[in-house]
Amino acid sequence: MSRRLDGWGVDGPARVPDDGSASVLLLAVLAVAAVLAGTLALTASARALGAATSSAADLAALAGAQAAATSWRGDVPCTVAAEAATRNGAEIVTCDVDGLGVVEVTVRRSPRGAPARVAGPRTATARAGPAWVRDAEQAGAR
Repeated sequence: MSRRLDGWGVDGPARVPDDGSASVLLLAVLAVAAVLAGTLALTASARALGAATSSAADLAALAGAQAAATSWRGDVPCTVAAEAATRNGAEIVTCDVDGLGVVEVTVRRSPRGAPARVAGPRTATARAGPAWVRDAEQAGAR
C-alpha cells in the first residue's frame, strides 16, 4: 500500500495506532473512583465521630442529672457524668450543675484509626434535668 505525505493512503486515511488507550482511560477512571472512595470514608468517619460524641454528651448529662436528683452533695453529679463520659470514650471538658438539678456537660472525643485522625477531636454539649425546669423556662419565655 502506498502512502502519500499528507497521511492519506490509497484506501483512505492512514490509521493511527491506538492500542492501549482503553487501559489509560480505565486507570484514570479507577483513580477518580479511589479518590471519591477515600473522601467518602473520611466524611463517614467524621460524621460517626460527631454522632458518638453527641451520644456521650447526652448520656453524661442524663447520668449527672440522675445523680443530682438523688444526691445531696454538689460534686457527685459531675463525678457521675465524668464516669459516664469515660465509659463512652469521651472526656468531660466542662460540667455545670445549677441549684435546680439541671446538669450541663461538654465532652470531647478523640478519633480512633487513621482515617478519623484527619477529622480531629469533636466536642458536644448536652443539658439534662427535671422536666418541670424546662416547662418553667418555656413558660417564662412567653
